Amino acid sequence: MKLSLAIITSCAVALVRGQAAGYAQCGGQGWTGATTCVSGYKCAYQNSYYSQCVPGSVSTTLATSTKTSSTSSTKPGTTSTTSTTSAPASTATTINSYAKATGLKVLRVWGFNDVTTAQGSGSVWYQSFIPGQAPVINTGTNGLQRLDYVVQSAQAHGISLIINFVNNWSDYGGMQAYATYYNISTTEWYTNEAAQAQYKAYIAAVVARYKTNTAIFSWELANEPRCTGCATSVITNWATSISKYIKSLDSNHMVSVGDEGFGLTVANDTSYPFTSGPGTCHANVTAAAGKPLILEEYGSQTHLNELPWQGTVLSTATAGSMYWQYGDTLSTGKTSDDGNTIYYGTDEYTTLVTNHAAALNAKAVP
Repeated sequence: MKLSLAIITSCAVALVRGQAAGYAQCGGQGWTGATTCVSGYKCAYQNSYYSQCVPGSVSTTLATSTKTSSTSSTKPGTTSTTSTTSAPASTATTINSYAKATGLKVLRVWGFNDVTTAQGSGSVWYQSFIPGQAPVINTGTNGLQRLDYVVQSAQAHGISLIINFVNNWSDYGGMQAYATYYNISTTEWYTNEAAQAQYKAYIAAVVARYKTNTAIFSWELANEPRCTGCATSVITNWATSISKYIKSLDSNHMVSVGDEGFGLTVANDTSYPFTSGPGTCHANVTAAAGKPLILEEYGSQTHLNELPWQGTVLSTATAGSMYWQYGDTLSTGKTSDDGNTIYYGTDEYTTLVTNHAAALNAKAVP
């Protein structure tokens, strides 16, 4: 994914300092004025051309677990995106132990595994969408109990997790599994009542298992949600609604969208690349909003290209960086390699992961 011109443009606009008065404009396409409101007001989206300061406030203080304070979280640091939730228990233990040894503090894992056909006894799946049958959330030993072990292992190793609820892509089912079952398109998924009701039911099932667990860093709405051809309001309304729903279930953990540039309690950026221009700009925007920024996913098939991106992370108010993706050699062979994978124990792992982790963990974030 690349940082779009729209994001770069809006980011440049948002760098204008100052605060807007109550009921004044605070955003919108082409807006060059203040984007934060005076005390007692919050900037509320009205449409793509106009946002307004309305009474209210958005708190980023959490009662327990991970919390935000200015632009840093209480558990900042280098992070990695990996998929261990469908793997054997020993795999999670191995990866968490290596992550701890490296100095990694947070792993982003898939909290979904949706299927559309009946599975054999040895298959791992979390939710089924089989035609002619009601959707099933699998809480058995080949279902969410696998995720239980991932969370327990992370907690035992001092690792925190970002858990994602659905994929924009068809890997592990994703929105397409819902769309096929409900006979809708993936763009309609965001507004289809039946699909959203089941999505919320799944969220509730997962959150209920871990909402008091200190290993949870944050909840994430989706992996790279997109809505091709939709009005901006479709995504923003969905993100607002679902984030409020998650907060109604668990007020103690942060929530992020999982998209390519914007955030909720914690801002996330999945940019390829995270260069000094947009990277610095985005860090400044989130700092002005009083929220931490995590470079949640970055990668290059020429791995050394990532060094200057990491330099941007270290030189800005970015609270953490999360490379795509962690790789390892297990008893079953090498984990997935899409060209961006950096394997544990290699020279480039030392250069791009271990050394960067040490630098970022030593960094003071305001």
